[in-house]
Amino acid sequence: MSHPHGTYLGGIRTLEDLRIRCAVDDDTGCWHWRLSKCDGVPKVHVTHPALPRPGHIMRGRRAALLLARGRDLPAGHVAYARSSCTSKDCVNPAHCQSGDRDAHGVYLAKSGRVKGLLSKAKASRAMWDKRGRKVTPQIRAHILASEASTYALAKELSLSQFAVWSVRQKGAVHTPHLAQASAFTWRP
Repeated sequence: MSHPHGTYLGGIRTLEDLRIRCAVDDDTGCWHWRLSKCDGVPKVHVTHPALPRPGHIMRGRRAALLLARGRDLPAGHVAYARSSCTSKDCVNPAHCQSGDRDAHGVYLAKSGRVKGLLSKAKASRAMWDKRGRKVTPQIRAHILASEASTYALAKELSLSQFAVWSVRQKGAVHTPHLAQASAFTWRP
């Protein structure tokens, strides 16, 4: 080992250590993190006595709240920006708040930050289909009678392509007059 145990190697220990590694915007008061980021979100190496390990890499807002409060967030809590701060790389503890995931979801719904995002709409629609949306007998008959592609039917009926495909697969097998005798369907 090239250094004695307990030597300070440059991790962030105080709010001042955090602030001097940022570009401070005088107009908004944001502390824009200048060092390592992952998808625009600051990654901070914190060495604080409240942590179980001497050095820990965490997201910037969580690190800012830890240094400001002197203790880590409670289990299950996440750190996120206040509604006044729109910067993704801001680590000013005055612009951060924490709460459980439900509180964060309520905050996001009120702020409108994810409203209209195509990725969120697709994820919501996909989860809605997976939660047991029923395919009515009329929709099933329409799918089995249609010559359109799986993609076109899925768009027309607002279903997932998998839902349309599975109706077509199960429809052919479970329709007695279409089923063929096979060695693979025989049961003792």
